[in-house]
Amino acid sequence: MNDEDFYEFGDLGFNVQGFDSGDEEIDNWFKTQSHQYEKDKKCKIYVLLDKDSYLVGFFALAADSLRTKLGNDEVRWPAILIGQLGVHSAFQNKGYGAKLLKGALELAKAISEKIGVRLVVLHTYKKENLSFFEKFGFAQIKEEKIKDKPPRYLL
Repeated sequence: MNDEDFYEFGDLGFNVQGFDSGDEEIDNWFKTQSHQYEKDKKCKIYVLLDKDSYLVGFFALAADSLRTKLGNDEVRWPAILIGQLGVHSAFQNKGYGAKLLKGALELAKAISEKIGVRLVVLHTYKKENLSFFEKFGFAQIKEEKIKDKPPRYLL
């Protein structure tokens, strides 16, 4: 094993209840919905483990599309969605978020060479995350207002 390795989440079958990224929404999804999302084939989750097999973080990929207007026509661009990305609080500010995002982008690139994919998209509810994602070439497309939730930024 390298210093850290990515693994398919479903292959590991370990308890994620101790995961704490400090982001309640991400933690709740990972603890309560991630297994069902994988089972229902809504996404594929990859985890990053350190050399001691401790869970550093995860990301989830899913098929998606981005709708845009071209003249009077609506066009759907095939995309890969980075649906969730979380780093355990013990590993934050140590480059693991970048490692997870780079891993997700490398996997998306490999997938795009096998099927029709034009874009990688992601959402964040935290405006302070925008500058992190912009460092990797993402650009904010729009800000969505969702009832009873903070604004969601589509990148």
